[in-house]
Amino acid sequence: MPELNQELAKEFASREFILAQTDIDEHLEFIRSQIVSPFENGEVNHFRKMMKLIADKAQQQEYAKRVLEIIDNEYSNIDIDIEDFDRTLVPYAEALYKFFGKNLRKLVTTFLREYLYNNKNRKALLSSYQDLKLASYPKEQFGKKDNYILIIKLAAIVKDITELPITAEQFIQYCIRNDDKPQYIDLVEEMLDDSILIDYGIYSDIMDKFMKSDAFDGTINKLQTKMIDAIVRPSVSAMGYDYIASAIDVDDDDPTDEDDEDPDAPQDIDETPMRIDDFEED
Repeated sequence: MPELNQELAKEFASREFILAQTDIDEHLEFIRSQIVSPFENGEVNHFRKMMKLIADKAQQQEYAKRVLEIIDNEYSNIDIDIEDFDRTLVPYAEALYKFFGKNLRKLVTTFLREYLYNNKNRKALLSSYQDLKLASYPKEQFGKKDNYILIIKLAAIVKDITELPITAEQFIQYCIRNDDKPQYIDLVEEMLDDSILIDYGIYSDIMDKFMKSDAFDGTINKLQTKMIDAIVRPSVSAMGYDYIASAIDVDDDDPTDEDDEDPDAPQDIDETPMRIDDFEED
């Protein structure tokens, strides 16, 4: 274990050294990659690192505008209207960079988890699978039939969720369950309210990227574990199968998880149920 820790420390130091040599335009290209492929390109805050290299306020404004243009061009169902915007663009550009790039994978995972935790939503989704032919199912492991269907059909159910007509506001509300939310989400909501960010199908764009990414299988694995812990185990335990309930297991291995955040990065979003973590200080 000490040898592993040393290797991780060396890897982190090497990565930080490389990032320290990265210039402004190279950070902008990293930002572009995170926005184009948000489920595959890590969580380093290249926007903040880029801004730290720019002392001139006018140049900061120009690069913030470039980031907004990248987002606007990449997401076909949004419009970013800054024509009459008379404030600094920097915090707003960083908020949208986090929302559409750096933090999007965790936001999508949280949204899907919270949507499935909702009893009404889950019942509506499972209604499409009630005709599933099951000679029998392991009741002592899953309790209700719906629990069994939820787990074995989770990938198809998630696909159903991605095709729902959900607005950006609804997406955000499922990601947060109290008033303690990160500042960048407040700014995204402000832009939506003020028609600076116009939603013509933001959710559709996001889920299209998700379904085409390599993160899908890993996300399903994580969601299976969450559903078993929050829904299946209590149901099985209530039926008196405590021993078997504690033995239910689903592989939660996700080799695509990355841990290359800034040194002040907080815990993974999945460790804080019912709210979005502010993945770094704002």
